[in-house]
Order: sequence, then C-alpha cells, then structure tokens
Amino acid sequence: MYQILFTNKMKRDVKRIKKGGKNIAKLVDVLDSLSTGKPLESKYRDHQLSGNISDFKECHIEPDWLLIYRV
Repeated sequence: MYQILFTNKMKRDVKRIKKGGKNIAKLVDVLDSLSTGKPLESKYRDHQLSGNISDFKECHIEPDWLLIYRV
C-alpha cells in the first residue's frame, strides 16, 4: 500500500474543484486505486510523461480534469 502525499497546490485545487461542482468521488476512486497499487481502468488513459517530468505519470479523471502523480 502506498501513502498519498498532497502538495499545497493539490490541496488548493481540491477545494477549487469542490466549489466548481465536480464529482470528487471520481478523484477518490483514482486515489484509492493508486494507493493500493491496482492498475487504473483504461477509461482514465493512464500514461507516462516525457521530457523534464518523465518521472511522473498522468491520468484523465475527466477530459478536462487531469491528475499528475509519481509512484
């Protein structure tokens, strides 16, 4: 099981997302899968990034809502 650490920016973004009316349950589902080490469903289009941020991965919670993370 992995431990999830939130940056200050992530904390602010979550507050903004809640105010914007997005479904936080989708984010919780993704974070739950990541914390237990399960692979994400294909609908999240999980992929490795390249370039200066090649240590990170990205998934699409919704088409306009992305999560960038590192395991």
